[in-house]
This record gives sequence, structure tokens and C-alpha cells, in this order.
Amino acid sequence: MMRSKKNTYITDFQWISFLFCVMVGVGVTTLPRELVDEVGRDGWITIILGTLLVLFYGKICLHYAQMFPEKTLAQSVPLVIGKVLGAVIIIIYTLYTLILSGLIIRSYLELIYIYLDIQYPYYLSGFLPFFIIVYVARCGLSTLARFTELIFMLTIPFTFLIISPICRGNIMEILPVFEGEVKNIFISIPVVSFVFLGLESILVFYPYLKRKKRAVKTTFLAINIVGLFYTLIFITSLLVLGIEQVKIFNWPFIQVLKTMRVAVIERIDTIFLHFWTVQVVIGSTILYFAGTFSLASFFNKRYHDIWGLVCWPVTYLAIVYPKNILELEEITGLMVKGSTIFLIALPIILIIIAKIRGVGNET
Repeated sequence: MMRSKKNTYITDFQWISFLFCVMVGVGVTTLPRELVDEVGRDGWITIILGTLLVLFYGKICLHYAQMFPEKTLAQSVPLVIGKVLGAVIIIIYTLYTLILSGLIIRSYLELIYIYLDIQYPYYLSGFLPFFIIVYVARCGLSTLARFTELIFMLTIPFTFLIISPICRGNIMEILPVFEGEVKNIFISIPVVSFVFLGLESILVFYPYLKRKKRAVKTTFLAINIVGLFYTLIFITSLLVLGIEQVKIFNWPFIQVLKTMRVAVIERIDTIFLHFWTVQVVIGSTILYFAGTFSLASFFNKRYHDIWGLVCWPVTYLAIVYPKNILELEEITGLMVKGSTIFLIALPIILIIIAKIRGVGNET
């Protein structure tokens, strides 16, 4: 059942945790290579610039959400553009969340298969995380928010451990700054967009914030934490491995963890893979929940549980459909490009139309 907002609130810390978990996932393992391929040593500058643009985008999302403070995206869109176009928008958004949720799981499975030498078919190994996603999503927003809170608290201290190799890295690996053309730094910003996908969930869950007046501060804090996290991951990979090795490995940060030696712990990379599985699954769960929750809101159904069960084939198909990693990267690339354009344009267009039509109570 869709709980009433009176009984479902997200605290400031839960909101930060929520946004952190939805934006941080499998990108940790792939972003260093992708940025080095595009812009070389200056990738950390790209992340910083990308973070600044994401802060601006977050402000746009919050601006629209504040125009309809008690309505979710699915409830406000019909008021702005009508029910027919509203239905199209919500269906597109739902498909985006369901497909991306599955692709994230599949991307992580590719990593797990190689490093843990798993031989099972994807339709078997993908079933367990998929089952968890559907189950947790059906438990409701309060339960999901508490899960993210717990994972965030565990991730922060674990972060200090996984970036500790930065202390023995070679500082010359990130020098000279602006080694390539400055324009490449700006051209490569779209590469960073994938790791920040999920921030648009602000539009869905804003009405459930307990302290809406602090939404800007908590949202900006979450984005900055994520930006700092990815910057440290990139710099650590570059300092420890060097630019040439970062280019070679599909998942360079895992290679960084392989170089670590910690007392009592034999394989820190294996521990990371098991721990990070939880992080990836909860991020996919938030996306899945956002999609099914939006459908339930739009069609005025009391029971969100039904949508949580009905929509599962889309996500599961996204997990098992790609035949190999090359096809997965091709599908993911197309998905990221299309969804980024859609998600950037959506709140901007809605704000413009809402102001023209004079709907929404801007705060």
C-alpha cells in the first residue's frame, strides 16, 4: 500500500544517504578508465566541473519540486501538461528507471563474473539481486530510506580504507595539469553524467521530506560528497597505477585494491566486491522503486505493491538481454545519452510551461 505522507517522512540524514546511494554504484570501478581515455590526467578536473553542473541541475529539480511541494512528479505533471502527455512522460520515466536498474546490476555482474570466476548463466545469477530489488521496493519508502541510511554509514569509513593507497602513490602521475587541450575537459563532461544519474529522483520523493526548507542544503551536501568521492577514486587510481595501466584495465580501481596489504585481511579487493554488491543493489532498488511508485501515483492506485510485481519483467530483461560486455556497453551508452537529454530537459520544460499557465505554488 502507498503510505500516507503523514506516516512517511525522510529525515535530512536519510535524504543525504538516499541521494548518495542512488548516485554511487558501479561507476566507481569504471569511471577512471573512461575519463583517462577521454581527457587523460585532467579527468579529476572534469569530475569537479561535472559536479558543479550537477549542483545547478539539482537546483532546477528542487525549484520545480517546490512549485508542487505536496505532489510527486507523477501527480504534478498532469497539472502542467495534461493527462495524456503526462501519461507519456511518466511511462518514459518509468521505463528509464526500470531499464537502468537492470543495466546497473548486469554491469556489476560482469565485474563479479571475471573477478570471482562465476560460470552460472546470467538469468540465474541475476535472479538473487533482482529478487532483493523487488522485495525491498515493495516494503515502502520508509524502509528503503532506513536501508540507505545504514549503507551510507558503513560506506563512509570503508571509503577511507579503499582510498588509503593514495598515500603511497606517485604525485607525478597527475602532473602536468592541463596536459591536453582544455576543450577536451569540457567535451568529456558527459562521461561523468552516468555516475550522477538518479539525482532526478528529487522530483519523485521531495514531498516526503520532513524538513523541506533544508532541502537545498542537504541536496547540495549529498552532491558534493558524491563528487568528492568520485574525485578521490579517480586520483587514487591514477596515482597508484599510472595513466597507462588505468587505460588497460576495464575496472582499474579493482586493480588498485589488489595492491593493498592490510593486516588480517588477505584480499581487500574481494571484500570490496562483496560489500559493494549491497551498494549497487540498493541504488538499483531506489530506481526501481521510483519508477513503480510513479506509476502508482499517476494512476491513483492504493497499492504500490501491485506495480512492484507487475513491472519486474522489464528490469529482469535488462539484466539478461545483453549477450556480452560489448553489447552491454553499447546499450548502456545509448541509454545514458538518451536519458540524460530527457532528464535535463524535463524539469526545465515543466517549469516554463507551469509559469506560462500559472499553475503551481512556488515557495
